[in-house]
Order: sequence, then C-alpha cells, then structure tokens
Amino acid sequence: MTVCGDGGMIVTDDPEVAEAAKSLRDCGRASKYSMSRIGYTSRMNTVNAAIGRVQLKRLNEWNMARRRIASEYRRGLEGVKDIVLPPGETGTERHVYHLFVIRSRFRNQIMKWLSENGVESGIHYPVPIHLQPPYRKLFGYAEGLYPESERLAGEVLSLPMHPNLSEDDVRYVSQLVREATEKFQRR
Repeated sequence: MTVCGDGGMIVTDDPEVAEAAKSLRDCGRASKYSMSRIGYTSRMNTVNAAIGRVQLKRLNEWNMARRRIASEYRRGLEGVKDIVLPPGETGTERHVYHLFVIRSRFRNQIMKWLSENGVESGIHYPVPIHLQPPYRKLFGYAEGLYPESERLAGEVLSLPMHPNLSEDDVRYVSQLVREATEKFQRR
C-alpha cells in the first residue's frame, strides 16, 4: 500500500499503518465529515504522486545499490582512526542507506578537503533539535543541556549516497576521507 503526503510517501504492507497515515495526512479524517484524530493537511499533489509511483518500481533495485555502495564505503573506511561508521545491518534489520553518515572530530576539515577535491558532502543536522529557536523559546533549552547531541551534531558528515555511484566513485571518496583524516591527525 502506498500513502502519499507532502514531502513523501509511506509504503507499507500493514493495513492499520496505511489507514493511520491516510487519516493523519488528511486532517485526521475517519470519513468525509468525521475526524478520529488530530491530523495535518498533507496531501501530495498529483504530479509528485505520479512520479513517485513510477519511482517505486525501482525501489528494491535502488535499495540494493545503496547497500552495495555502503559495503564499499565500509571496506574503504574500516579501521580509519577517528572515523566512526554507521551501524551495520543485523539479522533482523536491513538498512536502506538513504544517507551514509560517518562521524569524526575532523568533520569540518574532511568536508573542506572533499569539497576542494570536487566531492559534495552534507551535514544532517548541524543544530540539535533542542537548540532550534522554537524549542529554545518553548522549553527554555540552552547549550549544554544535551552535550552528547551537541557533540554528535559537530561530528556527523553525510558522504555522497545515491544508487548511481560507481565503485570508483566510492573508492575515490573513501581515499579522500582517509587522506584528510591522516592529514589532520598529524597536526
């Protein structure tokens, strides 16, 4: 079952989850004039829904490609001092690697080195939720209240990840991350 809403789609084989998602995205409606929960106005427009339905046909292929790319990153970055790789899959959990996020105290330097060598990377998310203005205002949160979240926000770096990356691309990115880390460890 596919449920579409602003910004995305939910794919599930659980009828209860599908029904809840449909209700939530449509103001909490249970029927045309009755609401069973507080919901949102989050209906996806027709064009995005049509594109999404076509893309869904390739979802398994893309997920397999991302898993292959993640394995390449793991091989290329395993054992690099000062790099923490994302958790791997377990017997019961399979990752789709929408992002491949590493952690390093040299995050900013690695990001700069990648950029200087023509590789884009990203920071998801640079400001922890408790330091976002609405949460500061509503709850009085301040720096230092959640030091682990703040530390992690300063270390995370998303490496390039999309199903069309080649093994050579991944090797190149991995080599640059290794070079940057070694370079900044010496300082």
